[in-house]
Amino acid sequence: MPPVTAPDAQPPTKPCSTAADEPCPHADRPGPVPPGLTAASRAPLAPAPAEPLTSTSSDVEVEGWKVYVSEAVAAPAWDQKELTVGQLSERSGAAVSALHFYERKGLISSRRTSGNQRRYPRGMLRRVALIRIGQRVGIPLADIKAALDQLPDGRTPTKKDWERLSRSWREELDERIRMLQQVRDDFTDCIGCGCLSLNRCSLANRHDELGKHGEGARRLVESA
Repeated sequence: MPPVTAPDAQPPTKPCSTAADEPCPHADRPGPVPPGLTAASRAPLAPAPAEPLTSTSSDVEVEGWKVYVSEAVAAPAWDQKELTVGQLSERSGAAVSALHFYERKGLISSRRTSGNQRRYPRGMLRRVALIRIGQRVGIPLADIKAALDQLPDGRTPTKKDWERLSRSWREELDERIRMLQQVRDDFTDCIGCGCLSLNRCSLANRHDELGKHGEGARRLVESA
């Protein structure tokens, strides 16, 4: 059986071509330096500017593959009729991923360019604002979509269109406002939930008598 020999040792690492008083910036990197590479070409990158452009990403469909492209985003000009997904995100405050989600759910819509990139009518900013406000006050996305479905397709909604949507929401919004006011004003008192943890509970809900009326915070429910 032939003797086993160790593999040839790797050649020692050569330092970069630097001035005599300049330390090699890559002395801590293992492995040989590629031929012709100088210290100038391997110098560290310049620091980022103090106020870099906002960066986001958009996606492009290429033969069935979704490619994410990073792009620097500036706020859209006031007279710009269509927005990229990055500009819509920048101006509305909604993340790009949230905008894609809204579009999949049919809450907003876009057209595709010849390069298969999304372009949104500027009027979508108002839709996105409504969606975000609705979500913040706890309105389900299904209800938001039902309201947005009342708006016309193919044109920017007018003031009358938005007034009609507002009327359809008024009763539900008024009820939510009333409930929020109850939480703000009445939660320091007995609410009839059955906890019996406050001194007032022994007077307002003695022995949890309100539990016989039904579930939940009975004093809040019955005052509606």
